[in-house]
Amino acid sequence: MPTWKEQCTALEDAFRSLPIKRPKKANAIPYDLLIPAMGRQLILMTPSRPPQTVVPKIALRNLNQSSAQIIKVLDSLSSDELSALNHGSMGLQELTIRLKVLHKVTAKPVVKRPPGRPTKIQPAKITKVVAQHYYRLTGRKPAVSKNLHGVAGGCFLELVQKVFMILGVEASALSQAEKISRNWPK
Repeated sequence: MPTWKEQCTALEDAFRSLPIKRPKKANAIPYDLLIPAMGRQLILMTPSRPPQTVVPKIALRNLNQSSAQIIKVLDSLSSDELSALNHGSMGLQELTIRLKVLHKVTAKPVVKRPPGRPTKIQPAKITKVVAQHYYRLTGRKPAVSKNLHGVAGGCFLELVQKVFMILGVEASALSQAEKISRNWPK
């Protein structure tokens, strides 16, 4: 996996390869001065690899079993052992009550998942930011053009493809770019 600096440099090169328009006013600040920050912005938007997750039902079952064991241990402590803890009986009673509530709640968990495949929102957000920068740098609407054979292309699509490749985004650059170009304000 490339380093942060390598990714920033590659993203900067991708944006600098665009036909950048110059400001009409002499005293205007050119938007291309922000190109180095664009790479950092996009890298920070990239989702990190998800941690190895445990299925929620299994995690809740484990929590239920653990809370039951702790309750059992706390209930079996003698008065001498409780005084050695130097915690006060009220604090331990409150802890036991909370553990019992936790145990009860996790006994029959209701884990609801939305139907179908989970949606990937990050690629759409990244494409939207790329489109905004593309528009401000070039002055052109982010569009996907098609040649006589129906093959998609264009500067915007190429930029989105480069950005997705650099960031390791696992989504279709074509579908994301087409969605943005369809929904771009007139």
